[in-house]
Amino acid sequence: MRVFPTLRLTLAASLVALLGACAAPGGDPGLSLEERLDKGGWRIGESVERIPGFGVSGWSYLDERHMQVASGPGQEYLLTFSMPCRDLQTARSVGHTSTLGSLSRLDSVVASGLMGPMRCPIRAIHKLERAATS
Repeated sequence: MRVFPTLRLTLAASLVALLGACAAPGGDPGLSLEERLDKGGWRIGESVERIPGFGVSGWSYLDERHMQVASGPGQEYLLTFSMPCRDLQTARSVGHTSTLGSLSRLDSVVASGLMGPMRCPIRAIHKLERAATS
C-alpha cells in the first residue's frame, strides 16, 4: 500500500497530537481544577491584576480554560482564559503579549500548535500558594 505524502503528514500530526494529549500534565478530564492543582501541591490564592516583570520560566496545561505558569523560583500563577483554548494541550511553544513589561488581563497567551498560532485572551490571574501538607 502506498501512502501519499499529505496523508503521511496528516497521520504523523495526528499521532503527535495524541501522544501530546497523553503526556500533558493535568489532562485527566475526571478531575476538577482544584484537584489538579492539589495533585501538584498548589491551591488558588489571591487575584492579582498583573504579574510585574513577568517572564515565563515554565508552564503546565491544566484544562482548556486554565494554565499554570512559573515566573521564577516559587512564583506560580493560574491564568484563566476568556474562552476555551482547545489546542493548548498540544502546543509546541507558548509565548505571551505584554503590557509595559508585565502580564495582565489585557494580554493573551499565544501558543504555536499544529493548526498554527492560537491566541488565548486572559480573563483572570491568581497567585498560587503551596498547599498545606498533612
